[in-house]
Amino acid sequence: FAAFGRPKGAFWQLIAGLVFSEQPQPVLLKRLAERYVVQLDSALYLLRIVTRLARQNTGGKQANPERLIDLLLLVKPPTADVKPQDALLLALPQEAKLPNDARCFLSRRRHRREFCSAWRALFVRELPGQSYQRVLQELPQKVLPHSPRPLRYCDLLSDGYNRGGIEALLALKGLFVLMTKHNLECPRFYRQLYALLTLDAMNDEHRQRFAVEVSLFLSSSGLPVYMLAAFAKRLSRIALLSSPTSAALCLALTYNLLVQHPPLRHIIHRPNLRDDDTAVFAGDDPYEADEPEPIETHAIDSSLWE
Repeated sequence: FAAFGRPKGAFWQLIAGLVFSEQPQPVLLKRLAERYVVQLDSALYLLRIVTRLARQNTGGKQANPERLIDLLLLVKPPTADVKPQDALLLALPQEAKLPNDARCFLSRRRHRREFCSAWRALFVRELPGQSYQRVLQELPQKVLPHSPRPLRYCDLLSDGYNRGGIEALLALKGLFVLMTKHNLECPRFYRQLYALLTLDAMNDEHRQRFAVEVSLFLSSSGLPVYMLAAFAKRLSRIALLSSPTSAALCLALTYNLLVQHPPLRHIIHRPNLRDDDTAVFAGDDPYEADEPEPIETHAIDSSLWE
């Protein structure tokens, strides 16, 4: 077993070659995933090697963050402790009983610890934009479910939101997971989402991804009607100024809001009334489009006449 972790060993040299490669190696990665990473011992040593390589400089050369991410995404820790008779090991012991130094391969806790250490070694690096976006995208589904303390990644996600643009959107996805599954208190989440919902965002090349995430965030049945009304009005206003493709996307999101949240439908047509209860259009929309706080936009008093 110890041969896996030797810096001059074949396994170490293989992982190091991948980590310092400038070009992706999909064939080799596929081979690793199918033949080696499914084995508990090779998966654990891969994480240890990646952790050490991510933290060190080799002759002034640092590990390629894209290649580090490629390798980390191959590994999925076990969901429970593995029984000795069920253990898949690349280096099978000669004796029938598993030696004590190999017991760590059966421990879910040990795998999770090495897994989180490897990802944290990546996070402390100064990542280029593409790698940073990739980390934010993979974090909710590939990292947080295997972390014993997922809230420790809150600062990383907050920094991502502060960058703005696509990084902010990807960070909100992670924050949403922490809110809904791990009880993170983030009272300004929907204000931040409202601020991201702009004409530029809905006409950007990433608008399809943005629309999917917005639809997910607004699907909660616990959202107050005034909040939903603010989003519906902003989407309708953006549709008026967007290209036909983006306008159709905004209208689809608005329609979904109305279908998913029946109490919101009263703003489809909310006319002003005379004293005799007959409708009249006063010409003034109470909705304040430039107000950053959804509750202060008065969208709930408006209508979707757009």
